[in-house]
Order: sequence, then C-alpha cells, then structure tokens
Amino acid sequence: MRKKKPDKWRPRRKLLTPTFHYDILKDFVEVYNRHGKTLLSKFESQAENGKYEDVFHTITLCTLDVICEAALGTSINAQKDPHSPYLDAVFRMKDMVFQRLLRPHFFSDTIFNLIGPGKEHNECVKILHEFTSKAIYARKAKVDAAGGVEALLAQETAEGRRRMAFLDLMLDMNSKGELPMEGICEEVDTFTFEGHDTTSAAMNWFLHLMGANPHIQSKVQKEIDEVLGEADRPITYEDLGRLKYLEACFKETLRLYPSVPLIARQCVEDIQVRGHTLPSGTAVVMVPSMVHKDPRYWDDPEIFNPERFISGELKHPYAYIPFSAGSRNCIGMRFAMMEEKCILAIILKSLKVKAKLRTDQMRVAAELIIRPMFGNELKFEKREFGDYTPIID
Repeated sequence: MRKKKPDKWRPRRKLLTPTFHYDILKDFVEVYNRHGKTLLSKFESQAENGKYEDVFHTITLCTLDVICEAALGTSINAQKDPHSPYLDAVFRMKDMVFQRLLRPHFFSDTIFNLIGPGKEHNECVKILHEFTSKAIYARKAKVDAAGGVEALLAQETAEGRRRMAFLDLMLDMNSKGELPMEGICEEVDTFTFEGHDTTSAAMNWFLHLMGANPHIQSKVQKEIDEVLGEADRPITYEDLGRLKYLEACFKETLRLYPSVPLIARQCVEDIQVRGHTLPSGTAVVMVPSMVHKDPRYWDDPEIFNPERFISGELKHPYAYIPFSAGSRNCIGMRFAMMEEKCILAIILKSLKVKAKLRTDQMRVAAELIIRPMFGNELKFEKREFGDYTPIID
C-alpha cells in the first residue's frame, strides 16, 4: 500500500523556514547571553568548591530557559526554579516516552493506559499543552489589542522591553491566514520539547571533551580571548562568526556524539538502493554515530580532532549528519549552533574545565538523546585573560 505523501509537513516547513533566517536569529543572541551568564554563575559557585560535580541537568535547565523564551517569549526561570509543574512534566514525559519505546506491550494505547503509566502520561501532556496554550493565547490577545504583531513590537520597543520570539512570527502568519492556531500550538510544543534536550546533550559532551583534552581547550580559550578581548561584555552576533576554532570543536563533538541516536524515515515511493528496491511504506533507520565513524570517510574516526573541520572537506556530503540532511533536516540547526557557541564561549572565557573521566572511560546511553550514562562530572576553576594552563589536581 502506498503511503500518503507529507502534504501537511511540506507547506508547513516551507512557511516556517524563513523564521530561522540569520537576520531573525540575531535577535536571540541577547537571550543566549542572559541565560548563559546565569549558567556561568552556577559553574563559578562550583569552582569555589573545587569538586567534580555532574553538570548534565544544570545545563539542561539553561537550554530550557533559552528555548522557552525564544519560542514563546516567556521566561520560565528553570535555572532559578527547577521544580515547577511544567518542568516536572517535561522531565517525566521524556522518561515515559523512552520507556514506552522499549516495551512493545505498551505500544497499545489500551494496555499502556490499563497497566502502564498512561494516566500519568495524559496528565503530563495536559500540563504541557496548558502551559504553551496559555502563553500563546495571552500573546495573541496582546497582538489583537495592539492591532497586529508589528504594532505590538513597536509599542514594546518604545517601552524598552521588546522580546522577539518565534511565536510573534507565527502569530503574524496566523493574522494573514497562513497558519491556524492549532498549527502554532503544534510548532511551539515541538520547539520547546525537542529544542532543549539536543542542545543540552551537545554542550555536555563538548565540555567533557574540553576537560579531557586540555591542549585543545587552551586553543579554544586563546581564540575566545582574541575575539572577545579582556573586557566583560556581551557576545555579539558578529563575534559568533569569528569563533572558527570553537565551531570546529563543536562540529567534531557532534561527529563523535550526535545528539540524536536514530533518524527514522518512511519511504513514500519505491526507492532503488544498490540494486535493491525499498517499497513504498518501508521504514528506514539511520544511525548518525555509525555514519560519522565510517573509516571510508573519516581518518582515525575514534579520535577527537577538530582540525578535520578546518583543514579538510567532507569526502561525502552525507558522511556528516548530526542535524539529519535533505529536505527534512533540522529546521533549528542555525539557532542551535548559535546558542551553543555563545553559551560555551561565555563559560570558557571565565573558567577552565577538567573532566573526571577520560573519554574512553565514559559510557554512552542512547535514549531520546545520546547522553553520558552516568552523568558528566566536571571540575571548574576560574581563569584570567591570557591564562591557558590546565587545571592541576
């Protein structure tokens, strides 16, 4: 049986893609800076203790703050209040979704609701939808009262409190009849739920690799000092474009530890692959971490070597797929790269980092994201401008 073409996805994707243009993403650099500074303050407090601590959850709270403000224009203060009903629902939902994937008898809604955590699952979904719906309709009421998105933004700019969000852009589409309110709710839920875990995992692995490779960390910090200078100032959009070595290190991090363990697709027509036919309706699963370590396309694939993203070019356009590829690649790729570069530069400008374990001692858990199985234990130490010496225990 031939599967239905993605008639809903295609026009929606075409409509939303312009909202991730660099000219619009520039507005979010201030959001990255503000929440990155809050995360830095937490790590500075940890540096005073001089102890190794698991930082995985701490970073996740930061990325939640960023994505909720970027998507909704609403600050949830996750880093300062990590136990709100919304946050508890987010973390519980992630666990329940993964557990359901592992247990075939829970694939049935009836069984999942009868003997599984179906009731709790539905309660969490209700909390998540109510939170986003409340924020969306409250913003829409302001837009309608002001006479449109542009009028409201002009009013807020004059009052010194403008905060651009993806929601504003989608509400503008709604006013033009291009995107229904139901569609806005769906997209906001997707941005907030999917847009924090992936960035959090990537930043955790990056900091581990910096802590396990102090000679590379020192090169990153030299570049940060050269680009940002000694003054304590916010990072700008232009600064991000100049952090070439940091970006290479981040790309290499995603090569070794792509945030998403599996990319699943369904054929919507018969496809020929090496003389074999994949019929329409066939499910296809790709494993990015395996693709990224194929020795046909990567020299010394197990080695953390950022130079490969500076000196060389990809041997095949699909040998590197941390954000997937093709028409269904990650729509938020640019947003994520800018967020991660900004926050990591803020941290490494002020702190040195050391990993408790060598990379070969780390164990990987492939859940909804690829994360360190037993956490990410790091030690921080304050650094001065021009100090590139590693932490000495």
